[in-house]
Amino acid sequence: MKIFITGATGFVGSSVLKYLLETENEIFVLYRSEKTFSDQFKKVIQNKTNVNLVKGDVLDKESMKIAAECDVTLFLACNSRWGTLETESTLNIATVGTRNCLQIVGPSKRFVYVSSAAAMMFDADFNKKQFLEMDKINKNEFIYSKAKYGAEQIVKELSQNYVILRPGEIYDREDFQLITAQNVIDYMRQPAICIKGGVSITNRQSVAKTITEAAFTTHNNQLYSLGGDNITIGELARSIQKVSGHGHMYFELGYKFAFKMCKFLGKFGIKLFELEAVKYCGFNWFVDSEPAKEKLGYVVGSSEEILEEVVDWLNERNKSQKQEK
Repeated sequence: MKIFITGATGFVGSSVLKYLLETENEIFVLYRSEKTFSDQFKKVIQNKTNVNLVKGDVLDKESMKIAAECDVTLFLACNSRWGTLETESTLNIATVGTRNCLQIVGPSKRFVYVSSAAAMMFDADFNKKQFLEMDKINKNEFIYSKAKYGAEQIVKELSQNYVILRPGEIYDREDFQLITAQNVIDYMRQPAICIKGGVSITNRQSVAKTITEAAFTTHNNQLYSLGGDNITIGELARSIQKVSGHGHMYFELGYKFAFKMCKFLGKFGIKLFELEAVKYCGFNWFVDSEPAKEKLGYVVGSSEEILEEVVDWLNERNKSQKQEK
């Protein structure tokens, strides 16, 4: 079997690629530039004979033509770091890129789209689950959510054999770009500043294994959430402080006040938190992962177990950096 994958050089994608390469299938990896090759990615593909690197871009349909010869496509390409999400690039990669890929692949072949829990902002029942007055929120200003949800609709429109996966907030060791590990660093500080919101905590390996499983499952035309413990931001801070042994208090701020404060301080070059993170932080992103557990064999540990792994890795990283100096 031939498998085409986009976004394989990223935090989650590199783990998905690792599991795919353990199969006897031939894997075709789309990449934009060798500059995106992390040490982790290089390690994954080292000495592997069933991997083919294809230079291209999801916004360049011609560069993805090899996908037409593949049996399965996994689409993970998207911006993932805070500070890059609320951009036109994110919207184009998610929507234009997904459409380009599906037009090459065709409607009948298996297409796995990795979305995000953020897409649920546009679900019909989203408003009922929130702490905020949603009638005063302009959802079109949340580009990442809009991009992911829009891509899901394109998949449903153009594919007859798809699986859409919505991961929650993903943590793991070796998060060298500090995509979510930065949250752990922030909440290990004393005092920790939190916003009234909620997240679903999951682990990269759990998500990656399930994405790989989705490539081969007989279930199709389904959407699954891949979350874990549904906890408030305050509970997240407490858990991090518990497993790290740092900090013993946190302050909870109202969403509007926190967002306006960070925006105002940013004008003077003062950055308490990444503004994009604050923008999304005040919402309740709780999900139901039971269907994924039942149909795809999704398994995830407790939030404390997941966070403890990240704390241990950060401690190891800090010790190593000090020794190098």
